[in-house]
Amino acid sequence: MEKINNMVRGISGGFEDEPTFVDYDGLKPGNEIVNVYATPDYDIGKEEEKMGRSISDLIRENHMQQEEAKVIITAMGASFGSLAISSLERAKTIKRYDKGKGEYVYVDAENEYKQNIMRRLGIRSTAVPDLGETIVSNAVLAVVKMALLNDVDLDTITEVNFATESAGDLTKNLSLEVIDMVNRASDILGKHGINIGHLKERNSSGFDSARKAVHSNQYQNACISAMQEIYACAKDGLSERSRKLIIASDYAEYAEFTSATETGGFGSIAFVVEPATNAKDGILVSSKFLGEANIDSNEFTKKVVLNIGAGMSIINTDPIVQGHHSNYTYLYLFYDALSSAFKTRSNLLWSMSEIMKYSLGMHIPLSEMPYTAVAYYLRHLARNDESLNESLGRQIGMADPMLDLFQDHRNAAEFMHKVVETYVNFEIMRENVRRIRESSLKDIAELLIGRMINSEALKQASAEASAELSALVRKYSPEKSITRAMKESAKNLAIVAKAETVTLETVVGAYKPISDKINEIGKRDLGDEGYNNAVKKTKEFGELAKALQIDEMAELSRVVGNIDSASAPLAMISHIINTDNSKRHLQGGYGSTSNSIVLLMEFRNIKAMADALKTNIEYEDLEGKMGRRRFLTADEYVLIQEERKGMHSVNKKLPISKNNLFGHIEENALVDLAKELIEMKRPRAVSNGYMSDQVVRRMRLLSKQIG
Repeated sequence: MEKINNMVRGISGGFEDEPTFVDYDGLKPGNEIVNVYATPDYDIGKEEEKMGRSISDLIRENHMQQEEAKVIITAMGASFGSLAISSLERAKTIKRYDKGKGEYVYVDAENEYKQNIMRRLGIRSTAVPDLGETIVSNAVLAVVKMALLNDVDLDTITEVNFATESAGDLTKNLSLEVIDMVNRASDILGKHGINIGHLKERNSSGFDSARKAVHSNQYQNACISAMQEIYACAKDGLSERSRKLIIASDYAEYAEFTSATETGGFGSIAFVVEPATNAKDGILVSSKFLGEANIDSNEFTKKVVLNIGAGMSIINTDPIVQGHHSNYTYLYLFYDALSSAFKTRSNLLWSMSEIMKYSLGMHIPLSEMPYTAVAYYLRHLARNDESLNESLGRQIGMADPMLDLFQDHRNAAEFMHKVVETYVNFEIMRENVRRIRESSLKDIAELLIGRMINSEALKQASAEASAELSALVRKYSPEKSITRAMKESAKNLAIVAKAETVTLETVVGAYKPISDKINEIGKRDLGDEGYNNAVKKTKEFGELAKALQIDEMAELSRVVGNIDSASAPLAMISHIINTDNSKRHLQGGYGSTSNSIVLLMEFRNIKAMADALKTNIEYEDLEGKMGRRRFLTADEYVLIQEERKGMHSVNKKLPISKNNLFGHIEENALVDLAKELIEMKRPRAVSNGYMSDQVVRRMRLLSKQIG
């Protein structure tokens, strides 16, 4: 790259063995021609063959780096739960409702493991917090590990942003709590000669000083919060002296006796973002190649269910997820955000060969979702490529079921979404009723439900749903069987709206014709035996998934699980440590209810960062081989989950722990953690032989960090 970066070299300047590049006006992004001139005896073809890519492409990329990147990510760190459960053991904890027995019973664990968790979800194990491990304590560890492994001086941080959707306190800015505990940890490490700096200056009394102002924020917009902050930095840039610390930290939990129970996870990722002019090495984020898509949706909800008085409410802390509706919303918005990003350049999005020039990252709610998304995207490509469409048809042996609706996937997804939104709130209410009936509030359940169900409100909502269904029929004119189901449901709902009294069961029965039809379409399209999974078996899908490096991107999620706001950053880490980082990278982010973004990233001299992340992941011991991450049996997992529901003591062996009453730092455990990380990173720093800015800092500080 040094040859390329020094674009113009004179023959008389002592570089007779190197090409001479003339930077004409062909360097604008998206232009097809870049003029490259060389000394007469220089073989450009051989140079390009040696590099594995064209010099013209490298010049374009260098121009993008110089002109488009306002910010750069210069350090990343991660921390996961000290406990885990394998998917086979998790399967032993799953219950399903048995209609014959009228109760929930344990499933056939072996069959559930093979058929569902591994095959459909792709999860090998899930990170689980120990008693005392919280989103705050884990965030602190992620910051400490990042600082130690990347030689980040926390004194240089000017802003701390905390992203989560798992916060239990709706009024508190948890970034302040993280700052305080990081500074406490830093003081302890400093006593042992291990210096990482402070997020705020400490005065002689040990309190944070106002002399160093650190701006702090908390973002709680579902899973996209951390990526949205990077998006904002990329778009607007940062002031010259700004250095942001962004922390994504979540414990993804789902309600008992729901299919989403099998997913979930616990983890925190911290990273530093600063102006691109301030650093030579890192992950450059384009300010011009940005994509965004959003839609108002109820496919994933955490809402106040009921005000029960005395200033207290019942809230869905464990979300209600809407199956195929959630999946379609995710897939549609990811595709739309990708389209939005490519519109800033050209229409080359429609070329399979063009998209294969990139690697891909995204929010991973479950490990198989990236494969589902790529298959869905391949179907979009086939809409604009007749030969590709014919090839898929030959290999699959059946037509795309969405052709029954529209020739355009975009219209089909939009239509499906709008139809489901006409009745999904009734489904949410029904799920709330189920949860209350099966909760520990059984004695007062019916009283609470009586306050939730209002006949007049149900009639009004039924009338609105009927009118909306009728309007959608007129707007979209869908396939005949769908039209019949929509008209029948609209008629039923109109009758319900005029009834004397109405129950929730009556409303559910009224829209059943269309809900059954939509479920049938979803199963035929996205189900286990559906068309989208059939696409995954085609030759073209294999080529596309390999080029986009999907296996590498999804690997860490298979052993960590879904960690909500930290899921997309986890995909970035997985990609960095499992590839050579030579391709331009399209990084997506997604937040339920519902927003999707896509960023273009360039990896520039990130050998040091990749090594730091490899050391970090090795320390996390995700396979449990070194004993730092202990794997639970099914019985142990059930017990710890039950104990977590109430006030509990913490595991005092943890380096950092917290419950609702206090936060605690175990000095010996924290110092041992720091020393082990320093010893683990030393061999890589010494043996690699590269001298980036980061390595220079690392070598300078190594001698200071062993107490």
